[in-house]
Amino acid sequence: MKRNLTDLFDERKNNLKLKTENFDYGIAVNRNHDKKQVIINAQAINLFGAKIENLLVDILEKELTSTFKFNKYDNIFVVGLGNREVPCDSLGPKVIEKLVISRGLDISPNLCAFSPNVYSNTGIETSEIVCSISKQIKPDLVILVDSLATVSVSRLCSCFQITKDGLVAGSGNGRGNKKISSKLLGVDNIVSIGVPMLIYATSIDGVDAEENKLSAFPSLVLSPSDIRKTIELLSDIIAMAINKSIFKDMSEDEINALIK
Repeated sequence: MKRNLTDLFDERKNNLKLKTENFDYGIAVNRNHDKKQVIINAQAINLFGAKIENLLVDILEKELTSTFKFNKYDNIFVVGLGNREVPCDSLGPKVIEKLVISRGLDISPNLCAFSPNVYSNTGIETSEIVCSISKQIKPDLVILVDSLATVSVSRLCSCFQITKDGLVAGSGNGRGNKKISSKLLGVDNIVSIGVPMLIYATSIDGVDAEENKLSAFPSLVLSPSDIRKTIELLSDIIAMAINKSIFKDMSEDEINALIK
């Protein structure tokens, strides 16, 4: 008997505190009750890739608009966290490249964006850079975009996590950086968007070519072999969803024209 995609991607492991809404292709949107966290599980992206890009853009845009009210702000600051030279950590910088930068133009609302690189390249804590810029431009909404690490294979490169709780840049590699939060930035509204791009080897029951158990390497993190292609697709989805949720009066063609 032919199985439906919703049968292939069940949601039994979801947090029971989250309300689940199912879409085509087994994509599920989970929201907690106070609307401070949304998780979009889209494992089908590993099978269908760009074929469901538009569907994911629409789903993500809906959440950014209805749940997080991106269309209600006038001065928006987007921060692309991560290292553009490392494919699995380049999601944030890639998203920044695909946004409509309207600050300084006759376009409303004002959107500006910046990618601060990483501590190992600059010697400056990411939180310090973001905080300094935020104090200068005084945004009413800060959006953080970053690659995440996970212990779940099912969420790798297929789970969009959106939260109002801020995040700690570099937490995946064990660095004790300051949390980029509303309190630190002095901004009432902060939203973080992340996708797990790395998985801890300790969570995988496997061995390397020399028969060493991967679980024996607690500091080892892995990424898929097609990570560059995946990063391009995920950054396209996130960037377009942000653009469409903020610039409601623009068509997708107009957005693409301004980006390119």
